[in-house]
Amino acid sequence: MLISRKGDIFVLFKALDGSWSEPKSLGATINTKAIESIAFLAPDNVTLYFASVGHPGFGGSDLYLSRRLDDSWQKWSTPLNLGPSINTQESESGLYLPASGEYAYFHRESRRRNREIFRVKLHEKLRPTPVVLITGRVLDAKTKKPIGTAISYRHLAKNIEVGVSSSDPKNGNYEVTLPARHKYGYFATKKGYYPISENIDLTGLKNYKEIKVDLFVTPIEKGVKILLNNLFFGVSSSKIESTSFDELDRLVRTLNEYPKMVVQLNGHTDNQGGATRNQLLSQHRARSVRNYLANKGIARHRVKVKGFGASQPIADNNTLKGRIRNRRVEFEVLEF
Repeated sequence: MLISRKGDIFVLFKALDGSWSEPKSLGATINTKAIESIAFLAPDNVTLYFASVGHPGFGGSDLYLSRRLDDSWQKWSTPLNLGPSINTQESESGLYLPASGEYAYFHRESRRRNREIFRVKLHEKLRPTPVVLITGRVLDAKTKKPIGTAISYRHLAKNIEVGVSSSDPKNGNYEVTLPARHKYGYFATKKGYYPISENIDLTGLKNYKEIKVDLFVTPIEKGVKILLNNLFFGVSSSKIESTSFDELDRLVRTLNEYPKMVVQLNGHTDNQGGATRNQLLSQHRARSVRNYLANKGIARHRVKVKGFGASQPIADNNTLKGRIRNRRVEFEVLEF
């Protein structure tokens, strides 16, 4: 969230528990000795629009664009005036963009104190990176009833959180916007439930799109089997890829939260290759997960392993997507 304080713009970050960080200045590239105010961060989490009387302009306060260059929130591109089609000798401020990013809405106040709201189609160079609007419901996997949870989205390659939302406890509805052209993992969390994760590949998307995805959370109880969706291995390998660490760290946190829990890791493969090879590969992958958990302090006697090879497919092995789904590790709660 962005706020204006004493003529400067600051950023705050919201945690999953609902708390906020201390305000952090956006730095000297954005903030001048004059007044900057009413900032809007586009859904791509990079493109900033703000009003200023301190940067070169046409008179009064003008609207500017700057793009965040790294994760420090201190390095920004040189602010770009949005030009005479938007800015005038009057005072413009309060720019807002919907998720589609094509049209902008802004406020103009004349010297006679007349106030008006305008809608303008933005030139492509003034638009943010395209985003995907994801909507859906969070449901109890067992009862299929709506549930209120916190929702976190993470950039898989960078292993950083890029979005936080929540679902309405009355109907389970949630909404999140994510920049296109990347892969993300996302999960919903609630006490007493395991945060089942999903992943979504937006690398091929170049334009705004809306996607509906329902999320399910599973009550933690004896006998339940939970798929580790964001667990990835190299081809024909038991080496865990770094994009899997966040998924496994959630399992570590759950095992620490419930110290009496004992689980069994069940490894599975697709049907490519011989039965003996697949059996060994599935077992080795389950063991790799146990080794990761052990290195994080989880006692080995709390984590059993078993390989099933290709004997328990959950999808069609005749398609690439089906084979990807069948190459999996799940954990089963043995004691709770």
